[in-house]
Amino acid sequence: MKDFYKVACTPEILDKFGNTPYYLCWHLALIQTLVGAHDELRSREVIQVFFDRNAEHQAEMKRVHKAFKEINPAYRVQMGSLEFASKENKLMLQTADTLAYEVQKAFRQQITNPSAPERSELQQLKAAHRIYMIRLGDENFLRFYLKELENDSPR
Repeated sequence: MKDFYKVACTPEILDKFGNTPYYLCWHLALIQTLVGAHDELRSREVIQVFFDRNAEHQAEMKRVHKAFKEINPAYRVQMGSLEFASKENKLMLQTADTLAYEVQKAFRQQITNPSAPERSELQQLKAAHRIYMIRLGDENFLRFYLKELENDSPR
């Protein structure tokens, strides 16, 4: 979060990131999931997206989901519904929380003790092919993302 607010230091830049770090996470997760399934795995399965209920961000996530479908015809047929549910009632959300916890621990370890071996829990998830990709949205990445947004915007 520190890197996010360091880069998103003006209202204009914050707006480019959707006014919240969660927008960026959601946007990148959606893109990487669809690109990975469609372009790399050559899967044609419909991908349904589940998120924990969050009244503050739900409307924006619905808007992004709809807009992404409209401007990305290659992925449109694979974009299933967007569902918001309670972690207590949706096993997939509990699993996602466990994965997020393990990845957070791994990043923290990478920063505080880069020479330490990877946590065994994360190694097991990787070995079972339960993880497609892990990316850290650090300051360098965020600045690169902003630059790409500026390159893609109409002049």
